[in-house]
Amino acid sequence: KNYLKQAINSLDSLLKNLYVKNTLYHQKVEDKTPLQEALLEDYVFLSEALINAFLKTYENKYLDLAKKLSFFVNENFYKDKTWFYDKEKNYKAYFSDRHYSSSISIHLNNLYSIANLNYDLKLLESTKIKIQEQKQKILNDISRVPNALRLFTRIKHQDVILKTNKNNLLKNKKLIETIKYPYLLTQIENTKNYLACDEKTCFYYDIDLNKVIESIDKL
Repeated sequence: KNYLKQAINSLDSLLKNLYVKNTLYHQKVEDKTPLQEALLEDYVFLSEALINAFLKTYENKYLDLAKKLSFFVNENFYKDKTWFYDKEKNYKAYFSDRHYSSSISIHLNNLYSIANLNYDLKLLESTKIKIQEQKQKILNDISRVPNALRLFTRIKHQDVILKTNKNNLLKNKKLIETIKYPYLLTQIENTKNYLACDEKTCFYYDIDLNKVIESIDKL
């Protein structure tokens, strides 16, 4: 709990200092006003942190901002089936994870999570299309693109979204963490039951979390 509090405080501090008047900045030096606007990787990794913050706290403000920033990326760093590091579109971005995780791969994973957490079928489909556009490039350089391959695998097997009320999710965190299925998300639903859902429907529900976990781990 202490580590989580520290992490959330750090995230909130970052937003306070670098996300100013709906503009994200790349860095800030001491008390000086930030000047350099964010690049692709800044938006992407912040969005990933926001999604993780939501999955730990279930505070909708984090998921809402992750969605807003991710849509901004789609609108400003993508053109003609090509991704760019900068809004001016002078420098192409790539799927390679050679030095650190590819911004494109993390972004598409973020979009996939946002789509399933919001049950947004239109976003889900558009995200699948965007990665299919790059399929051959990814397969031609398969040893250098583990994060892109992770998304291919997620799409093939599909996410499972475990839903129940916020109190149930928070009090059963440790038990939920024992679920073996690798592509699991958790989301708030106004119900005492626990629902196991895929991208299209909820396939199992019960008041007993252990029974729902058993159904998920059979997948």
